[in-house]
Amino acid sequence: MKNTVVSKGDQQGGWIYCPQDISSCQNERQLLDIIRQSLQPNININGSIPFSPLTLIINKKKYTLSVISGNTVLRKYTVGLGADNSTPEGVFYVDKKIMNPDKEVPLISNVFGTRGLQFSNPYYAIHGTNDNQSIGSARSHGCIRLTNHDVNDLYATVPLYTEVIISPTNDDQTFSQLNLQNNPKQFYDTSDNMKEQNKQGDIPWET
Repeated sequence: MKNTVVSKGDQQGGWIYCPQDISSCQNERQLLDIIRQSLQPNININGSIPFSPLTLIINKKKYTLSVISGNTVLRKYTVGLGADNSTPEGVFYVDKKIMNPDKEVPLISNVFGTRGLQFSNPYYAIHGTNDNQSIGSARSHGCIRLTNHDVNDLYATVPLYTEVIISPTNDDQTFSQLNLQNNPKQFYDTSDNMKEQNKQGDIPWET
């Protein structure tokens, strides 16, 4: 929820850093355990947040997008998909992140919404929409749609090169669900960053 680091926990977000002695480490496993003990999330949680790269799992059958870290679901959203099974299946990665992809068009009529995460296949992306009724259905030309509120949250949480798995059946049922107590609406700051605006004006995505 924050990137601030404190030495004593106050449950206000960010991280608690408590350096540990590594002189007794015998192997890599012990070193990783000490690192985990040294840096902990500064929030009330039931369980722990693993130090693992994120993966996005899109279940086409259930119209869900899950944010996975290790074997834990951090976030889960309902999405809109492509009509006539036009959303591609396979393994991709987030190649570009763009704020306000089509900022020249008023948001009320903007098909790309407030944020876009372009895939390694540049014709497809996860992006926002002003048509919230399309969420949970197959109406797009292949892109994955989120409400603007949800895409703002996802955009702030997911870094570049995050793996994206799109499957007709791949689900998150085998992963544990992270229970955040007093969970805030977003993990990170979702305000606009002018440096991440689309300056070329050319969006190749299949809306």
